[in-house]
Amino acid sequence: MNQRRRRGFFSRKTLLILFCGFGALVFLALAALLVENWRGQRAWERHRQELQAKGEQFDWRAFVPSTVPDESNMAAADLFVWSLDYGVGPAGRPRTRRPADPSDPLRSLSPSRGQGRLKKAPGFGDVQKNTVTDLERWREFYLDNSDYALDAASGSAATDVLKALSNRDAALAELREAAARPHSRFPVRYEDNFSALIPHVAVLRGVVGLLHLRCVAHLEKGQTTEAFEDLKLSLRVADAIRDEPLLISHLVRIAQLQQIEQSVKEGLDRHRWSGEQLQFIQNWFAQVNLLGECKHSLRAERAFALEAFNHLRLLESADPSVASLRRWLPPGWVAQNKLSYTRVLQDFAVGAIDEKSQRVSPQLLEGLDTTVMKMGKNPYTVLARLLLPALSKTALKSSRAQTYANFTELACALERHRLAHGSYPEKLEAIVPQFIAAIPRETVEDEPLRYEREAPDRFSLDSNGWSVARVEAAGDIQSRREDAGPWQWQSSSR
Repeated sequence: MNQRRRRGFFSRKTLLILFCGFGALVFLALAALLVENWRGQRAWERHRQELQAKGEQFDWRAFVPSTVPDESNMAAADLFVWSLDYGVGPAGRPRTRRPADPSDPLRSLSPSRGQGRLKKAPGFGDVQKNTVTDLERWREFYLDNSDYALDAASGSAATDVLKALSNRDAALAELREAAARPHSRFPVRYEDNFSALIPHVAVLRGVVGLLHLRCVAHLEKGQTTEAFEDLKLSLRVADAIRDEPLLISHLVRIAQLQQIEQSVKEGLDRHRWSGEQLQFIQNWFAQVNLLGECKHSLRAERAFALEAFNHLRLLESADPSVASLRRWLPPGWVAQNKLSYTRVLQDFAVGAIDEKSQRVSPQLLEGLDTTVMKMGKNPYTVLARLLLPALSKTALKSSRAQTYANFTELACALERHRLAHGSYPEKLEAIVPQFIAAIPRETVEDEPLRYEREAPDRFSLDSNGWSVARVEAAGDIQSRREDAGPWQWQSSSR
């Protein structure tokens, strides 16, 4: 009896029912998948077309800098030949083959190689913290350091620092010759997306550090012409990566400008710069638009991210876990991730920056942080979450850096007034329009930077930045950061 029941359970009729049921489930699953793919693609296409109608660009190729002839390309000079040595490593990943010679002239243009009596190189002065570059400490670092040309202390700290760096003179001369070329386009393989290597960026940051150290030493010795030449070269080096559409390049450029601003301030505090030199520096910083550069980089970041969404293997360099996601994420879910990423970036990051007026909205950027934190770990956001964090921090750094560029422009105009009249003005209005066309304004609110004359030869500049007092009501997360403001420029007599 039981044997007949068992045979009946596996009868042809039962198996047919099970087969049909399984087939129905497969059909429903496929139908649901097709619907999900259709819904995701439709929602993404609608959003993409809406933004494209407003002039937004999604093709990463549109952000790649144009090629330039070698004879006018700073990056094509022999000094940079190592950056052209670009190959493919294991598993098809790109890599830069290091030159066999460790004394490569460009890589030698770093102020902090090796070890001397100090095992670690001292830091530089910081315009944002009102500190100065300590030449005595740098001399101590170079003593007994085989990478530099200082065997023993023989004069002032400034003299010894310049002597230590003298074995870089040939490389600097080569760099000056390359810098005379009007354009700069490094051979970055942008098609490698997030795996693209940019070895030149860190090296150029070190170059600006070395030039800053030379500039301060020359200023201390009263050699203003030599200091100004080093300053101009550092400005050219900072401009060399200005057009690169990568956030990391933008952040390194911000770091370069911070060191350059310190060089300018050390000359201002010593009252070394001439009126003509001040006019040059002021005009250069008046053209700086770091918020515009930040917005351009964010748009480029979006274009590269969308290309990576289309080819998920490109995202593995950002997060190796993507390798497993590639096997099961259907196209519709990928499209939904593209939609989530683009919508958040457009509404809260790109939309927070007005590059024409050089303003940024902390409230919108706070919305970016809040939105990312509230994103659940679901198929519609799993990829978007990988790329969205930290974007608001970039905008904060750009806002602060733009403020200090504005401080530098204004400080040069004030110093020109001092040269002409013997003291700094009582009020900022006194320098308009003779020494500056208009007073630079804050990057958060539409107000001019604040000025206070503390003595005939000393002043301070101030900006609220993203301080808690101004945006706490909006719940701004970034305003609670230590570097959110207020921001100040404090002059001092040296």
